[in-house]
Amino acid sequence: MAETQNSRFPIYAVIVTVIFKLLFLLTHYIQEDAFITWRVAQNLLDYGVIGFNGDTKISASTTHLYVFVSYIFNLIFGKENFIEPLLIFNSILFTIGTLFLSHLVLKNPWHKAIFIFLIGILPPAIKISILGMEYGILFFLEMSLLYYGFNKGKNGY
Repeated sequence: MAETQNSRFPIYAVIVTVIFKLLFLLTHYIQEDAFITWRVAQNLLDYGVIGFNGDTKISASTTHLYVFVSYIFNLIFGKENFIEPLLIFNSILFTIGTLFLSHLVLKNPWHKAIFIFLIGILPPAIKISILGMEYGILFFLEMSLLYYGFNKGKNGY
């Protein structure tokens, strides 16, 4: 019973870390690069064009993955309300990516939980997850791939 309870500490750390990071939404500070992506997503929604200046097909310096994720959040939550849910989603994915990384490098559930929380509250982690940058999603995808690859190798598939 105690072993099962201890194995849940990393999951609890993910939840606590995301809740802690939600406090940063109160600062109303968002990375300016995120606004480029969100404008491109809005232009895709309004004009059907992946570009920065309305219906003019001028490329913007942003990742298309984050444009499409932002586009979906625009569709679901509307133009005025999509930012906070998108930032929370991004932060959750980043923190889950940290969970995958902790499984790769640590064995003790307490160490994993501390690792997840400490990585999650570092200024770069806050910047790339809850303050608007797309790297939270990218980090999740990279760690998922690593976790899958290493677990597949260990299990002999």
